[in-house]
Amino acid sequence: MCDAFEVQTIITSIREKPILTRRRILFLCLYAPWRLNGGALIRNYWMVRGLARDFDVDVVIAEDPGEAAPPEFARDCASITTFAAPSGIGARIGRASESLLPRESYFTAGQTPGALRRHVAAAVARTRYAAIHIDDLPIQAAIPARDCPPVVYASHNCEYALFHRRAELERPPLRQFLLFDAERVRRIETALAR
Repeated sequence: MCDAFEVQTIITSIREKPILTRRRILFLCLYAPWRLNGGALIRNYWMVRGLARDFDVDVVIAEDPGEAAPPEFARDCASITTFAAPSGIGARIGRASESLLPRESYFTAGQTPGALRRHVAAAVARTRYAAIHIDDLPIQAAIPARDCPPVVYASHNCEYALFHRRAELERPPLRQFLLFDAERVRRIETALAR
């Protein structure tokens, strides 16, 4: 038999932890999807809105768009968090140095702010996500190395082939650099596909 205090404690616990909760998706993108001025942005806009039918969607954007999301898009999102994109000479130097890391390439490096990476790591640590959706290869730098939910990569999935073709059109020494970077991009895409 429970006393009144125990009954009140159980009721409070039930109110604090809903029995039925929607699963969550962490949606990472380089640019604000609501701008609708490019194929990837249009895809992301409708992808978020479609996912919101069945999931709570936390959108994290690697730029500060300088404008609020339109009400119909914001209404579909559990949260929208933006970060100022790296810029200036410091960003160019940072991109060049980051491109030397084994998990990066020149194409992918330097486009994901450190604050965004820390935000994503903290969000994944405190929230049980069904998946992380990334819209473009450079945002892969924000994927946490530990305790990471499944990752959905929804881009071309063949960036390396596009870079390889482009490299073939160039003259040395740019050709060699682009071929080298295309192979690094291939390794990043392969790792995401696993």
